[in-house]
Amino acid sequence: MQIKYSITIITEKREDKIKVILIGDQCVGKSSLMEKMLNIETKFNDKQCQSVDFFISRILMPDGTYQKIYVWITSGEIKNISMVRAFLIQCNIYIIAFSLNNQTSFENALNTWFTQCAKNNKQTNTYYYFLGTMCDMERNCLPQSQIVECIKSKSKELEIPIPTITKTATYDNRAIGTTRGSEIFKALDTAHEFEKSLPPNIFYAEVSARDGINMVKAMAIFTKIIQQSNVKVDPRVKKLEEINAKREVVEIQDINQEKEGPCCRIF
Repeated sequence: MQIKYSITIITEKREDKIKVILIGDQCVGKSSLMEKMLNIETKFNDKQCQSVDFFISRILMPDGTYQKIYVWITSGEIKNISMVRAFLIQCNIYIIAFSLNNQTSFENALNTWFTQCAKNNKQTNTYYYFLGTMCDMERNCLPQSQIVECIKSKSKELEIPIPTITKTATYDNRAIGTTRGSEIFKALDTAHEFEKSLPPNIFYAEVSARDGINMVKAMAIFTKIIQQSNVKVDPRVKKLEEINAKREVVEIQDINQEKEGPCCRIF
């Protein structure tokens, strides 16, 4: 009798870490935006942020678990772009903010910040989230439909790769303990009104952090992006799975097996 053994490498499951960059011109309300979206106090404003500020937060997900995210909020000064560029590498989610009260900030969002994010991105599973801020003020920017078309056109120009999305956003009522969380998760399927107009990894919303306009929608989209960006296979684990699949089975002969032939013959 022959016993067949195979060797499998067991890996410890690591907590997924999602890197988020919030980028855009100065004075478009980036710090206020983060405070409202993540329900935190950043303790600084756009003018005080000289290069990059960093913090860690945990986001309540639809299944009741918490997802850790690493957030970098960058300076909006183009003169600091050389320092900011290093932080744009290996990012999962780029949040590109601009003011609906300032057409120049939108042009910079497309031609400077979006372009820099796309050129420095080294990830294959990357999402871009455009946020038009200060929608409570007088609108000096393009109409909503034209903004969406400009984003779509620029993404084609930059040849933004589209990741494979295999997971949809669902939620479990039993896992949600806050009213805010319940409102956000119920808005997951309807929050992205431009889903058919933009590529599946590019999102857009218009908000006001000061008056709280559309903040639930903005957070619902952000939660959906986090959930989708988290659907990926660690390349190390994938490589080990390929090795295990190709690994030859080791055949070990049972020493108790009766042998045929002379008794002095040993195998």
